[in-house]
Amino acid sequence: MELVLDEMLKLKEMRPNFVQSIRALRISDLQEAAERERNVFWRTSLRDIATKTDAVAKLATDFGLTAQKGLTDLGASIVRSVPRSADTGFAVVLEHLPTRFQHALCQEILDMFRDVAEEMSDRNVTFRCFFSAD
Repeated sequence: MELVLDEMLKLKEMRPNFVQSIRALRISDLQEAAERERNVFWRTSLRDIATKTDAVAKLATDFGLTAQKGLTDLGASIVRSVPRSADTGFAVVLEHLPTRFQHALCQEILDMFRDVAEEMSDRNVTFRCFFSAD
């Protein structure tokens, strides 16, 4: 129980809007901390994606969003999912980004999430995105 509380405190102490490697943080601790802070917690694995279309479809499905045309539309849909007056934050975990064979696609996905973090910041909504790469 002590470890979970420490992880929760680390999440609260992190800057509010970013995209970064998950490093030594445990996903279960992030999820529990996000739930305690009343943040939306989204988690997906991108291990089996082969194309940008696959990535967009997987992210939209796993995050409960309608189908999108591309990463830009997906990012806009994520931002629209939060009302301007919301007191909700987001903790997003992207597992198994395909860096080994699809480095450019991985960078496009991370850039989209960086744009979302920036737009959420403009709305005063906390958006923390963690990723792991293969």
